[in-house]
Amino acid sequence: MPRRPTSPTPETVRTGIVLAAFLGLVDIVFGGMQVDPTQVVPAAVGIFLIVAGVGTIAAAPFAWRGAPWARYVMIVLRLLSAMTGLPAFFIPGIPAGFVVAAAVGIVLAVLVAVLMLLNVRAPLRRGTRGDTRRPSDVRALDRWAAALLMPIGPAAVAVLRFVIPPHPIGESVAANPDSQRLVLAFGVVAILTLLPGAFAAVRLVRLYAPILSVWTAAFLIPGYLGMTALLATDAVAMAGTDLGMDPAMVTRLNAAVLALPSVDILLSIFILGHIAGVVLLGVAAYHERLMPRLVALLLTVSQPLHLTAVLLASPEPDLLAWGLTTLGMAYLA
Repeated sequence: MPRRPTSPTPETVRTGIVLAAFLGLVDIVFGGMQVDPTQVVPAAVGIFLIVAGVGTIAAAPFAWRGAPWARYVMIVLRLLSAMTGLPAFFIPGIPAGFVVAAAVGIVLAVLVAVLMLLNVRAPLRRGTRGDTRRPSDVRALDRWAAALLMPIGPAAVAVLRFVIPPHPIGESVAANPDSQRLVLAFGVVAILTLLPGAFAAVRLVRLYAPILSVWTAAFLIPGYLGMTALLATDAVAMAGTDLGMDPAMVTRLNAAVLALPSVDILLSIFILGHIAGVVLLGVAAYHERLMPRLVALLLTVSQPLHLTAVLLASPEPDLLAWGLTTLGMAYLA
């Protein structure tokens, strides 16, 4: 009698595909309702939901027939769609129904990713009697989950840097508090995804350039850890505004927090670490041809471009810079 396979069954993957397609249909319906400017959700988010829903449903037949790329497309679209619900947890006045829907959407998106990644390399055909294929490597889930995180973190920072209020911080947050809440929401996403994405990138580079990967990790990992200080200062500015503090006092409080030695050290590590780390990552990718050399070159210059945009206080080049980092990490994934 043949031994029962221990790998996840194809039905598990099919369940994920069906659930993802259903969520795509929900996105189309809900996004169409929100295109009206008078609705709670911004019209741009509604349009994105429609696009994500159509893309998910279009990829479903290919995923059902076993195309891995289609499953990856569906997973990424579901996770990005779920991320649009994060501001509901931070912006006051959002109806409770929207908050619950956002929480359910995030849980279901993660469930879709898990179901579709459990057997990502296995075909969707039913096993036949006497099938002697080796069980799927259980480490594959960890590898693909980490790879998915690699572009999500920089993408979150790209949005964050584009909507971040300008200086003076107190006056800007008081004039547009919703932008600051978006900064905090996408900051949480960045904090939770940048570090595991960096670990995955370094582990990949280590296979081809072990020495350079050590230097990349020495800069990039501490750099992303230091980013927590930025989220803390953004939270201070938001909390002061919510308490009704004078905007000038909020600006002074924010400056005082930034001047604390512990915060100043973390920010210095962040600035040096994430810029140098991404440059080294791009150099390794270029040298070892881990991606098209043009993309590797764009990855290499992305964070120096980000630094230039910060010094010039220009959000558009900053959006482009982190977008290039996202592109490079997506290719590396």
